Amino acid sequence: MNLCQEYLDRHSIKLPVVHLTSSGYVFLKTKNPKNRINWSVVSLAYHDGRYHPGTYSVNWSKPVHNGSCSRGRPLDNYDQRRLEWDEYEDYFLNWTKDFKTSRVISDKKEIVIVAWEMFVYSNDTALSNYAHREDFFNSLDNDLSIEERFEACENVIESMVDDPHSGNLRRNWEREMMLYVREYSHWLAELSNAEG
Repeated sequence: MNLCQEYLDRHSIKLPVVHLTSSGYVFLKTKNPKNRINWSVVSLAYHDGRYHPGTYSVNWSKPVHNGSCSRGRPLDNYDQRRLEWDEYEDYFLNWTKDFKTSRVISDKKEIVIVAWEMFVYSNDTALSNYAHREDFFNSLDNDLSIEERFEACENVIESMVDDPHSGNLRRNWEREMMLYVREYSHWLAELSNAEG
């Protein structure tokens, strides 16, 4: 927790706090389950200005079906914004206006589930060997609880670790999706959900 947030919490002051970060990610999931692609990844990155104030880039990406297998990349950018240092805070205090049809994922287990859904979408062909497993289907079943889906997801990922033929899948999972999970901007998800 940063110093400002700690102060506000200690004094029971309810104010949104925008954190300065060098990089981070959040997942958006559409509220309409009929959409073919239900997810977006928003990435934040700070770019040092060296002799002048730095800038921030905000990239919006969507997963590519079989993108990891056919194109070597799981996501395609569809929007990018460059923010000057003095635009950063205002942008994120008001950014929920940009995505009325989506929600920001904030639950830690659901973050892994959404990462898994995008991983399956972008590695569809390579994951066909796992399609017969009940855990595989359960990990993608929206009718199950988050807990049940998370457990099924962990089981499938664990089986990939134990499978000597899944080397590329394991590397892709770590390289493509776990990076987003490890560097997830929980502060931005909380801020967005408080606003929305």
